Amino acid sequence: MKKLNSALMAWMPVVVLAVVFGSVSAADSQKAMIDPVQQIMESYFATGELLAEDSFKEIDKEVEKIISASEEILNTDEKNGAEKKNYLASVEAIHAAARDFDSQDLKSARESYKSLSQAVANYVKTYGYTDSAYSFYCPMVDQTWLQSSDKIANPFYGSEMLRCGKMTGMVKQGEYIEKRSDDRKEKTKSLSTEHKNCCG
Repeated sequence: MKKLNSALMAWMPVVVLAVVFGSVSAADSQKAMIDPVQQIMESYFATGELLAEDSFKEIDKEVEKIISASEEILNTDEKNGAEKKNYLASVEAIHAAARDFDSQDLKSARESYKSLSQAVANYVKTYGYTDSAYSFYCPMVDQTWLQSSDKIANPFYGSEMLRCGKMTGMVKQGEYIEKRSDDRKEKTKSLSTEHKNCCG
């Protein structure tokens, strides 16, 4: 009996450690399961960063992640109530833009990024986002896009005009806030003057 008790006492720390590490592993795997909205945003940011670097070859992987994450939301959320339907319609717009994304070359990828950016920007402006995000506008292509960094990196021109654009808003405490632009004159200026102000 004493031998049995001694054996149990000897194995007790091992059992406790196994339970503790098992719990930690379960927690780690939970963290590894990324929220679908977070996945959409991270892959969207990565796509913009690739385009700003004049690259398009890895974009397909990011777009596939956006498609999968948006499908996860669309397949699991119940379509009850007008507000929920509007939310799902916003996610569906992201899904459609990602599904139709053409990344066979840099020009096509940048063109496809316009509709994806519009869909993602509409979502964030309406429903917010948990992490940092900054919106920028480029008058040369009349497009808004979002970045995780506040340092502009134009995905539509890359190295040609990397800093072309102006910040138009940001996400603070999960909510999108439009930057005040009382003196914004882009719409009344000529394209060449816009370019000078934007990139000069």
